[in-house]
Amino acid sequence: MAVPKTAPANVSGRSGRRHELVIAWEVAFLVLQLAFLEVTPVSEEFQNGEGFGYIVAFKPNEARGWKEKMVTSSDASKFIYRDESVPPLTPFEVKVGAYNNKGDGPFSPIVIIHSAEGVRDCQAKTQRHRILKDLRL
Repeated sequence: MAVPKTAPANVSGRSGRRHELVIAWEVAFLVLQLAFLEVTPVSEEFQNGEGFGYIVAFKPNEARGWKEKMVTSSDASKFIYRDESVPPLTPFEVKVGAYNNKGDGPFSPIVIIHSAEGVRDCQAKTQRHRILKDLRL
């Protein structure tokens, strides 16, 4: 058994609610089989041991210290960070790594992801306002 040898791929941001940073990644590795490229879930063989999970590291763009959160499910492909003090569209530097009982594997390359704009909340409030207005008529 050894530490994981590969980092999660295609780290990206997803839409979310106001004050959320939604971080997603692919829980897959690429296998070349008879000239076909196949994407499959991370098998125990490539987890290199028990206790497999993910380390999600993030910080506001150009800040010094990283926040790290552990995601203990090997099937996870998303992490949501909520902080009421984070303004909409705040840029964050983000990287995701894998770990197991033997230690930490490498991190993905750093990507810039923005906190949620909060559009869903605004749309929901507008819709409620329209319904109430129609009921009054």
